[in-house]
Amino acid sequence: MIAKSQSTNPDHVFEIHPISVYGQFDVRETFKPIDGYKPKEAEAAFSRYEGTRSRIKFSDQSKTVTVVSAGLGYNYVHFQMRLSESPNKIVDGYRAFAEVEDWEGELIHRKRRMILVEGTPPANAAKDLKAGECLRVLGIPRLNLSLVNYRVEQARKGRTELLSWNLPYEIIVVGVYDSVCEKD
Repeated sequence: MIAKSQSTNPDHVFEIHPISVYGQFDVRETFKPIDGYKPKEAEAAFSRYEGTRSRIKFSDQSKTVTVVSAGLGYNYVHFQMRLSESPNKIVDGYRAFAEVEDWEGELIHRKRRMILVEGTPPANAAKDLKAGECLRVLGIPRLNLSLVNYRVEQARKGRTELLSWNLPYEIIVVGVYDSVCEKD
């Protein structure tokens, strides 16, 4: 029996969002900054993301992989996304590596994978950009399952230290701001 939660926001690491289509409801137009919500500042949020240790456990026998980490608590962050490459088309959107800058254009992180969901305002704004171009965006972190898989495969080859590296994450871009990037 599962106990009923006493909170609408219990301690957790895993969330299922953002949802872009639910049954017959297409909600991709809701990928925009949240009116009245103050997102976290880039320096504080990315310092937390980058500094969070994780531990990956896997079992070939039960065919399971578990990622253990402390909670982040910094779900929504606004930052400047300066592309390191043009976005690459994937099945349901685009992905690209980008530098993360704060709102004043100062570099926070050199290389982080960004995910843009097909048909959303962020994907529409970014899909034709080139390396070096910049957008002001709202993002949320999520586990990068490709990176989790890579670390597990490397551990199977003897590189077990990869299982205790920092959190394997990427950023889902869930909103784009109309303002122009600083230092452009």
